[in-house]
Amino acid sequence: MPQIDQALIVEDSEGHAALAEVLLSDLGFNITWVPTVIEGITWLQSFLSDKHPPPLVLVDVKLPDYYHPRLEGTALATWLTDSILRGVLYPARIIGISDDVTPKREWEAMAAGCELILSKPLLPSTAAIILKFFQDTAPDLTNKFNNIAVQAFRQQQLDVLDLVIQAHQSSQAFQVWTSSEVRTMLGCLCSAIHLSNTEHKFGQQLMERLGGQARASTLLHQYTSRLGVQQVPVITKMMQGASQQSIAHTHGLTWKTLQPVLEKELVVLAASLSQGFGKELGKNSSH
Repeated sequence: MPQIDQALIVEDSEGHAALAEVLLSDLGFNITWVPTVIEGITWLQSFLSDKHPPPLVLVDVKLPDYYHPRLEGTALATWLTDSILRGVLYPARIIGISDDVTPKREWEAMAAGCELILSKPLLPSTAAIILKFFQDTAPDLTNKFNNIAVQAFRQQQLDVLDLVIQAHQSSQAFQVWTSSEVRTMLGCLCSAIHLSNTEHKFGQQLMERLGGQARASTLLHQYTSRLGVQQVPVITKMMQGASQQSIAHTHGLTWKTLQPVLEKELVVLAASLSQGFGKELGKNSSH
């Protein structure tokens, strides 16, 4: 078993993420899964700020991110290797994954900093490839990105990421919300999501950022209404007081099969909140 025992999967597809999780769990990894680039960056900033054995980062190189249509998995890999080169974060090992591994896509993955690219779905035979990957010495990144075309591609990726951040930072109330944070706030505001005492306290802290529970409730209702029942039908019913069991029954699902549907809606709502809360709070603080 390799020394690395922590793995981050950055993949928007619940099915592909589940296959990757089974494969890596069988190899002994502790798994964290996030569906967006922004959430992946947030996790890496936290984990790699302290000295750990380098984690495995498995990233969909063409991951469509809800925060910006041009923000893809290659932006995360570029940002991560750039941060490692500048000494901002400790090292990590990066594998790109894609359901369409073309020569162009493979070049982009390598230019972004992936050491390897694998085809989706990940099959059991992939385990041997990953084990060999960790038997090899991690490459020296110092001179890996000297090619002019590679440098231009990497700068483009970093520029896209900067644009997303700057768009939010135009408001002093800048806040990127993750799906897990939105889930926690919803759990404080409705009975459909069960929270532990620790999670409930964290939810209260999140709502304080928005001006308290009443203000948070108003804003979440507003943004759920704006997205509409077509985009967030499960969350809409939860905000109206329905339980997850009753919602699952209405849609012909079980509680278990409802969870990936709810997670996708949470990602959509989190992206909407991230894009719009700054403006709303900016107006609120000016009065």
